[in-house]
Amino acid sequence: MHVIMPVFFKAAHGGLHENVLAAARFLIDNNHKATIVCPRGPFADSLSGFGVGVIQTNYLDLEATLNEIMNLHDVDPIDLVHAHPFASRKLGLMLSEKLNIPIVLTFHGKYTDDISQYVDKVSAVLAVSFGIRDYLLAEQSIKPQKFHVVPNVPDTGFFQPVSENSQSTDGKISVALVSRLDKDKAFILDVFADAVEYAAENYSGQLSWIVVGNGTQLEEFRTRLDAVRGGNSIEFRGWLEGEPLRSAYQSSDFVFAPGRCALEAMSCGVPTIAVGSKSYCGLVNAETWQQGVYSNFGGVGNQHTDYKPEMVHQDMDNLLASKSYRIGLGNFGISIIQQFFDFQKIHTQLLGIYRLAITSYALDKGEGGKVCEEKKLNTIR
Repeated sequence: MHVIMPVFFKAAHGGLHENVLAAARFLIDNNHKATIVCPRGPFADSLSGFGVGVIQTNYLDLEATLNEIMNLHDVDPIDLVHAHPFASRKLGLMLSEKLNIPIVLTFHGKYTDDISQYVDKVSAVLAVSFGIRDYLLAEQSIKPQKFHVVPNVPDTGFFQPVSENSQSTDGKISVALVSRLDKDKAFILDVFADAVEYAAENYSGQLSWIVVGNGTQLEEFRTRLDAVRGGNSIEFRGWLEGEPLRSAYQSSDFVFAPGRCALEAMSCGVPTIAVGSKSYCGLVNAETWQQGVYSNFGGVGNQHTDYKPEMVHQDMDNLLASKSYRIGLGNFGISIIQQFFDFQKIHTQLLGIYRLAITSYALDKGEGGKVCEEKKLNTIR
């Protein structure tokens, strides 16, 4: 099958980008084709290296982009649209209608994107957590049967714990924040600043802070942390990917992270304080893990309304009190990943939804037998 994936973003990097790329690479690895439609920039430039097709657009002239995709379709027929919200969703709906093919839509956060107005045109609506699914279903006149949960999962074959302890040997506790540093992540940055200030007052000289990320708030955030870090050091490493990112997780004693980044840290066996753009889930432990899974580790909630600095203070105290406790939490996080966020299982599920959407769309059009014969929609062994 050939799946086209329209996606719109403003940031150069992020979990959305990684989610789309992972789905595209899984298709290619299983002898299918994927084309991503996205803004110009480093993400678009990287796609050919993964064997992924790319159409670059600013999403301002949708007709021109649509024509370019139609030309691609004439040469390499497209079977399904997997779109993401806002501008890319608008293009996706246009493509579905123009090409007479099904569309699947993924929601990543707490927004509705007017879903009730076009849900009947969508074959399946995917949410990255049950909390986001429930939020969408709170909209009036939406039937629940089209809504499925397909998490934004890390590459669990790549993000793995090291066999031996690789944390700092200078006697200090190494703590990382992994997140974009943009305005939409302001709540995450506020919580991390609370932790840095608390550690300066209570654990001065004992911590090495590491900030992994980049964005429009970088310099302001750097100035803010320098003013409250006290005797603890802070290193800004910028945006990391691949092995440098994995190493940053593995070399940390614990990590602050939202969503997919929290899952990557947990997959590496590192204790994680989950804080997303919408809520503070806190240290992922026996009391909080189910809320984390439900909310995509901070993607659903009321930000400062439900948060008090004492929450992160308590989590810091617990983590800094015992190395054995940190080791136990790291192993617990791995178990959560294995149960709910296994890369192979989730992407096989996604591929199955693609197949069902294509087949059911054809059956609705009276072409089911023809599609099954021509497309050879066999299951992955």
